[in-house]
Amino acid sequence: MTPSVAPSTSTPLSPSNPADLLALATKIFGYTPTDSLVVIGLQPGSTGAFLRLDLTTALKRPARIADSYAPTLAKSHEACIVLTFTPEAPTAETSNKTAAALAALDQRFTAAGVPVVSAWQIGGGYARALDCPHAECCPYPGQPVGPVSPAARELLAEPAPTPTQELARYTQATPDAHYAEQIAQTVASGSEGLQFFDAVAAGETTAEEMTAAELAGLLAGLDTHHAPAVIATTVEGLSAGLTVLTARPQVTGVPAVASTYGTAPNWERIDRLAAALATLAPYSEGTTAANLYALMGWISFAKGQGTLTTLFIDHAKSLDPRNRLTEDAALLSSRNVSGWAQRPSTAYPHQ
Repeated sequence: MTPSVAPSTSTPLSPSNPADLLALATKIFGYTPTDSLVVIGLQPGSTGAFLRLDLTTALKRPARIADSYAPTLAKSHEACIVLTFTPEAPTAETSNKTAAALAALDQRFTAAGVPVVSAWQIGGGYARALDCPHAECCPYPGQPVGPVSPAARELLAEPAPTPTQELARYTQATPDAHYAEQIAQTVASGSEGLQFFDAVAAGETTAEEMTAAELAGLLAGLDTHHAPAVIATTVEGLSAGLTVLTARPQVTGVPAVASTYGTAPNWERIDRLAAALATLAPYSEGTTAANLYALMGWISFAKGQGTLTTLFIDHAKSLDPRNRLTEDAALLSSRNVSGWAQRPSTAYPHQ
């Protein structure tokens, strides 16, 4: 299961128009979901949090999934919409399986105070209402998806990159040969790198503006000892990062550093870290590169981007299968949905 959570939007789309809902899910997640169950939380006058789950898992354990997520959804939502995305157009067989799961979801979501007010199966260019059991009034395969409303067309005017495209932005970047040579000849310390990361997070400079020697410092900050402290430095400042460095080894991993979800983080600092890591990616290798992609996995996890989290972590594993930071990030993402992403007040403000 790869849970993804996305934040709210106030775009005035119609919950009864599956084309609008498809457009909204595509925009929020950055790609058109497939083989997925998507829950859209509803707040007064707007949509709220979005949750995406693998459809196969959701159909097998709908009650367990509802019990896991309904209490969190109920904290700040008054109802929800359920969508299932399949490669093929709706059929009686697939709709019956999905409708049974929907009944279990609706029972528990309603008990928690967030009833399902609209449900659709979307696939093969068609959409059919899941809450209609009668083929006479809702014949298969359903209605053609489209057209979208003017609001949906405006929403899709600037498509977001897919998760695969976002990963490629890091993995396929080309290094500057002159900079690479200078970086290789520079000896830098991880502690110095933390200071540079703090300056980047604060917006005092960017990695693109740094000298080769300063980039070498950032790369030194991505060694196994210092990399977990980069998270704390980014989220809470340099003093927090230095505290992590002096903590006992068993509390310096990603779960310990990243599992406290209190007030909303400064997302601008986290976005600046992601931009710096994109600049550093073509100059990183081995364990340093694995740590870089593990950190990108954590950033994606914190934002509730489940698919992108998996892609970054899998790439980190391919670079260093036994990397501790990668293992920690994978463990954290497999057991939880980011606490920040679960609440609209702290969720990443999707652009």
